[in-house]
This record gives sequence, C-alpha cells and structure tokens, in this order.
Amino acid sequence: MVKDAKPDGTTLTLATGALNIQYITGNSDIDPMKDFTLIACMQDNGYSALAVPKNAPYDDFAGFVEYAKAHPGEINVGMPAAGSNTFLFGKLTSATGIELNPVEMASESDRLTNLAGGFIDIGVVGVGHGYEYEQAGKLKVIGTVASDGTTISGYPEALPDNYKTLQEQGFQDCYYNVYHYLLGPAGMDEVMVKEMNASMKSVYEITEEDISKIGNIPGWHDLEESQNIRETEYQNLVDISKSIGLYTQG
Repeated sequence: MVKDAKPDGTTLTLATGALNIQYITGNSDIDPMKDFTLIACMQDNGYSALAVPKNAPYDDFAGFVEYAKAHPGEINVGMPAAGSNTFLFGKLTSATGIELNPVEMASESDRLTNLAGGFIDIGVVGVGHGYEYEQAGKLKVIGTVASDGTTISGYPEALPDNYKTLQEQGFQDCYYNVYHYLLGPAGMDEVMVKEMNASMKSVYEITEEDISKIGNIPGWHDLEESQNIRETEYQNLVDISKSIGLYTQG
C-alpha cells in the first residue's frame, strides 16, 4: 500500500530489516532500497537472548562454540525457515565457523517449550521470557545478541553476567542490527522529507523512556546517518544470505 501510494507524505510505514530479508530471499518483489523514501532511522530492537536447555554442557557462549566445533551439525537450533532469527544465526555461524542443524520453529512460545523439554539445543527468545524461564529452572541463557557496540548495561533492568552480549564475551563479530525505519513511497519531496526527519527527533525525545521499558534501544538519526545505517544493515543481510544460501537477487 505504501509503495503504491502518492508520495505526498500522508501514507507512511514503520518497518525493520525484516523488509530487507523478505526481498533478499525472494519472498517479496518489493525492493526496500528503491521502492521507498527513507525518512528516518529510529530505535533498534535491543537484545535477543540465546537460550539452551538447563542441562546443556556449557554455561556461556564460548563453551557453546567449543562444543559446537566438536559436534558439527549435531546441535539443533529452532528458528524460522527465512526470518530475522535465521539471519541472526547465519551471522553467528559465519563469525565463529560452527555448523548447526536448523529446525523450523517460527514461534517463540514453541522455542521456549522445546528448549524447556530439551527437544532443541538453542533458540532465540525475548530477554524477559528467557529470564522468567531461567528463574523457574526450565532453561539457561548463555548470552545476548544486540547491535554493534551495545552492552547489557543498556538494558532497563539489571541482569546477571550470563546475559552479557556476545561482544562483551569476546566475540566482536557476533552482533546483529535490527533498526526501525520510517518509510514513505519513492519520490517524496526532499524538503518535506528533511522536515519530517527533524520532527521525529521530538517524537524520540517524548517516547524514549517508554521505548526503553519494552527492551528496545531508543534512537533518532538525521538523514545522512539514517542512510548510512540502512545501507550498512542491508549489505550485512546480503552477506549473511549468501553465506547461508538464501540470496536470490544475484
């Protein structure tokens, strides 16, 4: 609807990098880089917890990587066939050189249930749900994945050391950016776009506290910064898609 709307600024959408993934993998013919006008890059999704069964033979990400290298292809990872978590694990496997066995599991509730039952060996869950299940003795968390340079101290609540980001645990290439972008139809007037971008700064300032409370990392970026972030994230997703055999645009 947004792609085909008049570029008069009255029809907009807020989208994440999932829009890129759908195009890169051939599940959508809408080109996120050509069919829209970028207005602003806003907050990122924050932290994703890597959860494993409570009796897993490792307590941190380094131990997991060591075990995975000794058991290539034997670790079952619950994730969608082609979604954000698929690309997150693609980033981790590419950065560490490990080989995992994907098990299609798009729902977080399914991943939580199967982790607690020991039917899968690792999965991405929300930090809040991961902490709740860990406190109940149903699973354990071996780290969190966040955007480049983010530390667990930025989370709105204090968390134990096992929730430190993978970068904090020494894996500098193990990060995953998921930003939110305000987009309009292609061909919007440049002056109008600049004004709309500037207005989003005040929206960010008003909503910063509420965004933090839900685990996202508040943000606002001017047009140049927004474009740089968007292009970097898109290229990163292209690289990951090629490494896991899901790239269809070449």
